[in-house]
Amino acid sequence: ADGQSRGEARHPDLQGAQQPAEVGRRRLALEVRVGGDDDLVDLKANLWAADLRLRNLPRNAYGVRPENIGLKKGYLTGSDTVMWGVDVSNTSAFALKDAGALSASYGLSWMTEDTRPSAYTDVIEGWLNVRDARREEIAAFAKLSYTPLEWLAVNGGLRYAHYWSEDRRTDANSKEQLSKKPFQNEGGFSPSIGLTIDPAEGVQLYGNYSSTLRFPALVETSSTFTMIPNPDIKPERSRNLEAGANLRKSGLFAEGDSAMLKLGYFNWNVKNYISREYRAFVERPDFTWTGMQIFNIDRARFTGLELSGRYENKGFTAELGGNYYNSKYGEAYVDLLGFGMLNEGTLSEVTAKTYTARYQYAPENPLIFLKAN
Repeated sequence: ADGQSRGEARHPDLQGAQQPAEVGRRRLALEVRVGGDDDLVDLKANLWAADLRLRNLPRNAYGVRPENIGLKKGYLTGSDTVMWGVDVSNTSAFALKDAGALSASYGLSWMTEDTRPSAYTDVIEGWLNVRDARREEIAAFAKLSYTPLEWLAVNGGLRYAHYWSEDRRTDANSKEQLSKKPFQNEGGFSPSIGLTIDPAEGVQLYGNYSSTLRFPALVETSSTFTMIPNPDIKPERSRNLEAGANLRKSGLFAEGDSAMLKLGYFNWNVKNYISREYRAFVERPDFTWTGMQIFNIDRARFTGLELSGRYENKGFTAELGGNYYNSKYGEAYVDLLGFGMLNEGTLSEVTAKTYTARYQYAPENPLIFLKAN
């Protein structure tokens, strides 16, 4: 049998029955905020921790029965995941008199994630192993916002991040299921710049550009029975362009009403887009099996338009929205200022349109309440 059919095997006495599962979650968070007598200190610190406990009946029909190693019948196998992190940031504001206003935000963050099999899981499940890996990521950022005029704001930022991951799995049914590069680490910068203009009351125009890194997640760098690690996986580099307009108007149709309209355009160009696919692995000349593997698509582009509107008048609210979304995946043959052109011969394209409408009537002294979507 190939890897897929074996992965679907169950104990004979569980065939046709729904397997029970246990899920345990806990999350703790501590937030501290300190402000000074002036505008130079607005300090925020967050410390958080979470753990996830997943349990299922054994899945390997050819594995060790729990009762054969002194455990109770129906013993649940699974994984334990612990995550925790801390982030600290501060915002300082400076009044520049006739030169406008300046604000600076800066900070640090760190997080770690560790997942491993629960007790006896490897013994019972055998080749149907679960992840045994850890990952850490640190980051430092700084962002400046300058308002030289009441109707003009300019902002720019820079973020540096670095990640480490380790796949601790050393035993598997096939050498292909073990990572050829169990230790991975990489870092890089992510700059951004933006402009906001308020040419008239209730009218705001904006534009933003950023170049951001997304590092592979733990599930994309570590092995498990359903996922074959790829030692050549690279982080994504996304170059993002966004522009749009926000319109606000009070007293449009009646005294006390308000209306809002927002139109936005986005163009995200992603190099080394992380995806996954089923691939064939040759164990020996007479045995080939199929497994899923993470890989990088040379280029992916996501573009679209978003339109939303909202009108409020006393207890009446109406909302309208629509968006056009297009995504393309393929190989790039031109790279001009980071915006690559896609080779039509390798192109895969998805287009979608959605529309929404909602209204609600809830008067101050409600004898009637109406809502529709």
